[in-house]
Amino acid sequence: MLATLPRALNSRRNCLRLRCRCMRTLISSLLSPLAHAMSMLVITMTLLLTVGDLIARLENFGIRARNDSMQFAIHLVTRSNLSQKRLVEQLGKWSQQTRWNTEEGVYFTFSLLSTIGYGKYCPITKAGRWVSGIFIALFVPIGVLYVQNLSSVYQSMLSRLLIELRQRLSSSQRLSRLIFPNGDETIVVIPITMLTLVMQAHLIVAIVFLCIIEDWTPMQSLYFLISTVTSIGFGDFHTGTHNLSVSSKLNASTNSGH
Repeated sequence: MLATLPRALNSRRNCLRLRCRCMRTLISSLLSPLAHAMSMLVITMTLLLTVGDLIARLENFGIRARNDSMQFAIHLVTRSNLSQKRLVEQLGKWSQQTRWNTEEGVYFTFSLLSTIGYGKYCPITKAGRWVSGIFIALFVPIGVLYVQNLSSVYQSMLSRLLIELRQRLSSSQRLSRLIFPNGDETIVVIPITMLTLVMQAHLIVAIVFLCIIEDWTPMQSLYFLISTVTSIGFGDFHTGTHNLSVSSKLNASTNSGH
């Protein structure tokens, strides 16, 4: 009995080493596509920040110059006592255009890259429109490839998780038939149930996030997400409008108090 004790200990150690090796292999296999996706994300965010800041600067320069010209034109029209009310109103609208910042530029370039086009921001200067057109022609196909690459990364991670689950539950014939319906263990079929659960989990997290940040109802959040995921972008709901509505309510209450 004492002679078999070292063998049992060695067997247990070998089993633990094998499990640790399997876990390291699984973690490395999952981190490899994830690292690739993160590098693509960093490149995309750098591109969005660079182009967004460039478009914002171009738009600000054009808006500033246009506002100066419009103010000068309004001054001339009002001083000359011309009865061109419509012209003055139009010039006044142009002079009230707000300046862009880097955040708004990134938001606009993201709507270009994702082909959603919410319509919240649009360039009004020739330089901004030229840069937007060149950006669309060059980088929108790259954005489509990035989305395809990201979906393949998700598929690879789910496939490896299923293979690891199959190895741990080797006695489950039902799971084997579900993952490998043709009996070929080199071809992994991801069950539609798992895909549905993953999509629902992403959707629920996004809805909760929008309800908290934007103060929307769950139905409004779902409506916005559907129009975003399908790249329709109706434009009737925009992110970042909650702070504007709160500030307008505060201003209205302040004015009514005075």
